[in-house]
Amino acid sequence: MIDSIFEKYRIPAELPKDPLGTLYFILRKAELAKNLTSNEWDWLDSQKLDDTISLIKTQEENRKIIETYRVAIAETVRNDLASLRHNRFVRSHVLTVPTPESERALVFFKVHNREVLEENELALIDKGYKLFLSFIRVKEKFGITEDISFDQNSVKRLNKITLEQSLSVIDYLWIVQNRVFSVFHYVEPRAKSLFSRYQCNASELAVEDFFQLCLILQKLEEGSVPAEIEQEFLVKYQCISALESAQRLEFIALKKQFRATQFASDDPSQHLFKVLRKLRDEKPLTEPDINYLKKRKLIETLKFIYKPKADALTSKVKQGHGLTDDDIVWCKEHNFEEIIFLSLKIDYQVRQRNDSIESPLYSILVKLNASQRLSGQEVAWLETEELFRPNTQIFVTYHRLEALHAEAEFKRTKGFWNIVNASADWRKANQPESALKLTNNQQQLRSLKEAKLRSALFTTRGGALRDLDRLSEAEQCALEAINHYPNSHNPYTLMGALCYDTGRYGEGDEWFEKAIERGAKPNDQDSEIKRILQKKKGKERQEIIQHLLAKDHRRFAWVKRYAQK
Repeated sequence: MIDSIFEKYRIPAELPKDPLGTLYFILRKAELAKNLTSNEWDWLDSQKLDDTISLIKTQEENRKIIETYRVAIAETVRNDLASLRHNRFVRSHVLTVPTPESERALVFFKVHNREVLEENELALIDKGYKLFLSFIRVKEKFGITEDISFDQNSVKRLNKITLEQSLSVIDYLWIVQNRVFSVFHYVEPRAKSLFSRYQCNASELAVEDFFQLCLILQKLEEGSVPAEIEQEFLVKYQCISALESAQRLEFIALKKQFRATQFASDDPSQHLFKVLRKLRDEKPLTEPDINYLKKRKLIETLKFIYKPKADALTSKVKQGHGLTDDDIVWCKEHNFEEIIFLSLKIDYQVRQRNDSIESPLYSILVKLNASQRLSGQEVAWLETEELFRPNTQIFVTYHRLEALHAEAEFKRTKGFWNIVNASADWRKANQPESALKLTNNQQQLRSLKEAKLRSALFTTRGGALRDLDRLSEAEQCALEAINHYPNSHNPYTLMGALCYDTGRYGEGDEWFEKAIERGAKPNDQDSEIKRILQKKKGKERQEIIQHLLAKDHRRFAWVKRYAQK
């Protein structure tokens, strides 16, 4: 080797060929394409090896040119790989750009050029790549020239077409939207039976119109209504049978949309078809059109004519403005009683209910709003539906009407039991002042002959005074009621409640016990205590709870829910 190196670098023959010599070391560095140091250049100069120096320098210059070229090539390769990394089939976890020496680099170029990969290369590529290659092969095999985006939908459609399967509306729509007209020769034989059924002549149609007609006829096959522009297409190409089928389907759909299904005929030559089309297109109906609907008692269809005003009234009601008398008349005339019902439900605080106007609730609210009394059956229905609770608008209105009725009966008959009933109803209607007025003439009450009646009148007066927090006066009335008729339990219950109101719990218990001895039920006591607990707060409420639990923790376990949290 030393001989050949000395010869290459033109070393004079007289210089010794020492394998460990300095000259041989420097020459080997040059041969390895290593840059010489300044001292090494000086050493060669000191040996007067001018030819050798010139040869090495020329060799270094050539090497720099080659290295610059290689750097440029490497940069272009790296940029290409960075771009190819964004191919949709490259696994998303491949985040770094591979080096040209990497196995991934070749895979990137093969995928870009849609080449088949080896099994060990597939791990770097999304599974959809094999399906994509299949998609491309199918396109090539069957001569499909259009640039179709690759996705599952396109693969599915192409497979159905090439496998000569029946095509649906969705399939034809895909062909038309993507303009994949090169599949004509595969579709045309199957479309012949479709054209035959609807008596359409497609022999002179352009390929685009051919597929448009396929789409429309397949819609008819699937029971779907062709759009207006599609029906115009049928008219243009004189597809009369198909047009009749389209209009029949449209008529059926319009009857359903505008609630005219009781109209038996589906024949689009019927005038109703034109009327319903006007409604759909929001065109005004003529007076004959309206009379046509009225004559056939298409009430629900007529309502669509007045929908804008009905919507405005509904919005008005929802905003809390209520209906005027004229609004109510209009709703009744045009069969929009559901708007009246909505207004009533809002007024009577039962808006959350979804009852229809056939529900008993509608007739009940109408009666209450018209100041008409309810029947016992109607009250029972309200109780079943949990709509007859104290302090609700329905409950209050009902008892106000009952109070007015009892007062009218008193004026008519002069029967003082009507005063007792009226007073009780006024209290339930949250108007104790009205109840109190009925019994203001106490001297007259004391002059009545019937002791039980006198007791009832003073008891109800005491209850009204209690409602107004005039507790001392209420207690006097209760005691007087007992004095008039000691056998009635009502004044005793009132006394028990008054004692609890004023913190005399032990004394109150004694009065409640006397009430029970005279026929009162434990629930009567519980109702009074619940009312007091709802009114009392803080320390006073806790005292009542502690007293009752200490007295009988099982009997009064229900009071725990009133404890302060």
